[in-house]
Amino acid sequence: MNKVLLSDQEAWSILEPFIPDIHACLVAGWNCWRDLGERVPEHVVRYDSTTRAGIVYNEIIAEARKRFFGVRDVNLQSRGRTLLLIFQGVLVLRFKKIDRNFRTRNVPTKQVVRMQYQMELQGLPPEATQVVAGYLLNALQDSVSGNWVVCPMRRSYEWKLPLGDQQPPPALPIQNPNDPAGPSVRSARVAKEEREAKGG
Repeated sequence: MNKVLLSDQEAWSILEPFIPDIHACLVAGWNCWRDLGERVPEHVVRYDSTTRAGIVYNEIIAEARKRFFGVRDVNLQSRGRTLLLIFQGVLVLRFKKIDRNFRTRNVPTKQVVRMQYQMELQGLPPEATQVVAGYLLNALQDSVSGNWVVCPMRRSYEWKLPLGDQQPPPALPIQNPNDPAGPSVRSARVAKEEREAKGG
């Protein structure tokens, strides 16, 4: 497979009309947890991080179904507990909590691994770039420090875009030389550099 990922600029041009709604889904998820803690704090202190993540995720998905059902150029697809938003047939987005390295924490199922490595998944457009809309918690895990759209690549990421009021320049990807080779997936950034090196 010689798959070329969308660049951050290309992805942004597709997602830009939907960014407020994507961001609102993440905000709704955390607000549900925060409001629960304010109403019944004696219950929340007994919940572990897995329970918290489940509550936040369920609210995110409920909000996403309300906001994106029937929206032009967006198809919804459920895979178990995972809701996928497919934009224009070229970008697949899912929601998830991310860590400070902008990675998700998942049970490494076959589907999760294939998405992390940008591999084809049955029933999805084979050339689509797969991204995560994620919320990042602070060190105390008691508030959201940021919301991001991240393009995962192996054990790191290809690019990330902040969600919110300000849109600073995209950060450069972090590549770990010790990562396994994985499947043959080319990024738009690498493809551009190769063309420029050849004088194209």
